[in-house]
Amino acid sequence: YRSAVPIYALSRREAARRRMLLLRDVIPVEFDPHGVDAAHAAKAAIQHLYNQSRLAEGDRVILTHGDHTGQHGGTNTLKLLRVGAGGVAEGLGDL
Repeated sequence: YRSAVPIYALSRREAARRRMLLLRDVIPVEFDPHGVDAAHAAKAAIQHLYNQSRLAEGDRVILTHGDHTGQHGGTNTLKLLRVGAGGVAEGLGDL
């Protein structure tokens, strides 16, 4: 199976990004959310990808993350977002 849409995997850890290179259709991106609380990390990630021209205004994004950043196996949130003007994330809802 080949994904028709890009899959970006953000991590501050170089070793993790190297492992992600082995996954089909996954594009590892360096991102360090240090100093950003969990409530703002999703918005910071969207802005980061927008600033790198990986996302454009109007793009829709499915974002998964955990409430406690940096914990292995802690993913517990799925967010549906839209990229707004200037790369600002606009929420479509949380599941």
